Amino acid sequence: MWTVAATEANTTFTLLPTLGGSDAIPNNINGSGSIVGWAKNTAGVTRAVSWQSGNIAELPSLSTGTSQAYDISDNGFIAGYSVNSNNVYRALVWDANGYKELGALGGTAGLALGINNAGTHVVGTAETKPIVCYYGCWSVFHAFVWTAANGMQDLGDLTGGKSYSWANDVNDKGTVVGSSFTPGNNYPGYNHAFIWKNGVMRDLNTLVPQDTTWELSDAVGINGEGQIVALQAIKPNGSIMNYARRLVVLTPNK
Repeated sequence: MWTVAATEANTTFTLLPTLGGSDAIPNNINGSGSIVGWAKNTAGVTRAVSWQSGNIAELPSLSTGTSQAYDISDNGFIAGYSVNSNNVYRALVWDANGYKELGALGGTAGLALGINNAGTHVVGTAETKPIVCYYGCWSVFHAFVWTAANGMQDLGDLTGGKSYSWANDVNDKGTVVGSSFTPGNNYPGYNHAFIWKNGVMRDLNTLVPQDTTWELSDAVGINGEGQIVALQAIKPNGSIMNYARRLVVLTPNK
């Protein structure tokens, strides 16, 4: 651990240790300053890790393959994934005693991408069925919310169950945000941000003033007051995709 001279008074910068590989990337930090993310080991394999008090710890996983931690609650529960011995991605939650597999939605694969501050709700995306056929055949992944009481719940998508969705974050009220492909479009970039509340998924673009140029493509975070951080993308023009993005904050009316 090294402390680097700061450019602002009363601020220090800490360089966090790695697992000996070339990269180490943090994904989130909780209210206690615990950080989670991933680091490459000396064999070049990406592994889920946590940093506490400047020390790195590799999280236990299902195999020696890839794993990653995406989010951490204020009470230390961690959401992420690990590939198993069959190289299938599995959604996990870690606590002080180890990890728990969250399952899937009819298929086998899943990723846990977010957890609320209380550590009671986990969200992500999971395989719903091995194969779905709709203008071609593929495996479909849907956004989910998981609780210890109810297990993994399929949140659906904005296409009526025919395409992909993923949940990025959930607050302590159980409100979920994420992104879903839109009806009739099965190509990356045509996804819309959604909010899921009281059992209903809604396109965020229908809840804000319409913009003829930009559309909300992904909702990445939500706090306890219901404020949402989202990405806005330039609307597609025919078959030409424009990947310009900008960040917006949505604040609900009181």
